[in-house]
Amino acid sequence: SGMLMNSIRFKIIGLSSLSIFAVSLIMIVLILSKNTDTQKEVTQQASAMLEKVVLDQILALGKYQASELGSRLLAAEKIANSLSSSTLSYKKSHANSFDSREKVLLSLQDQLLTHNELLGTYVAFEKDAFDGRDDEFIDDLTTASDKTGRFVPYVYQTNQQLGQEALVSYEDQTRDSNGVRAGEYYLCPKETKRSCLTDPYLYPVGGEQVLLSSFVSPILNNGQFLGIAGVDMSLKFIQQVVDENNNNIYGGIGKMAVISQSGIVAGYSNNSAMLGKTLSLESDSHWKKLSKEQSPQAKIEISNGQLYAIIPVTTETRATGWAVL
Repeated sequence: SGMLMNSIRFKIIGLSSLSIFAVSLIMIVLILSKNTDTQKEVTQQASAMLEKVVLDQILALGKYQASELGSRLLAAEKIANSLSSSTLSYKKSHANSFDSREKVLLSLQDQLLTHNELLGTYVAFEKDAFDGRDDEFIDDLTTASDKTGRFVPYVYQTNQQLGQEALVSYEDQTRDSNGVRAGEYYLCPKETKRSCLTDPYLYPVGGEQVLLSSFVSPILNNGQFLGIAGVDMSLKFIQQVVDENNNNIYGGIGKMAVISQSGIVAGYSNNSAMLGKTLSLESDSHWKKLSKEQSPQAKIEISNGQLYAIIPVTTETRATGWAVL
């Protein structure tokens, strides 16, 4: 993010310098002119030019942030897709090996060590869909199999160490206060047979409730759903980027946020208490209005003397439904 911030600062400095130069020229013309109508016209032009520069700066910053977030999400999607295909390939050739579950666990650990920006990696199979031996692995901690013996290992980072446990709530239809199902990370790819980016939700990681989002790919064999492979991303990094970017433009006098496809806050400048909540009608009514329009294009509006912008977050493969405000 250091390179990102340098690019943003350079962009802002460049835009500001150009605007100061252009407005200075206009003001020189204004001073030299004695015609009142000309003075009024030039003043309006200067005001319009400054307004355009401010709008350009805000859109540029928002697009940088949306681009960085899109890059993070694309990287997570690629890892989830890779885990799905490699696990299916391993299952086909080695599922009957006595240590096949341990070998998949090692693969999950390797991915997490390679991509330490992730919070967790996992796979979860339907009943007896991995090796047909679920009854031999009931509550088996070594393979992170659960009380039914299903192979549902979750490898995660905690205090710079790796932990592992069986996934929980993967078929739980219970909805939280935002309407997100506890088992969304498993149910979405199972129901759609497509990869899914979840809304932010709370999940117990190593005994601690963590706000995260998941990118999950289905494991399909000739169209048959066998299970999922996925990665978890802690949303702390989004909050940090939002704070840094907002504080570096106009001294932090504005506000900036990142919301998911259902309008759940994943980052909110200088107010981490908003994470995991929805935008407030009282303090963020215009943001809420913009987000409900779900425009595929970046948009900026002026209302009651305030500027409001929304920039969709996309990856190479999809419109995520997330947005920078």
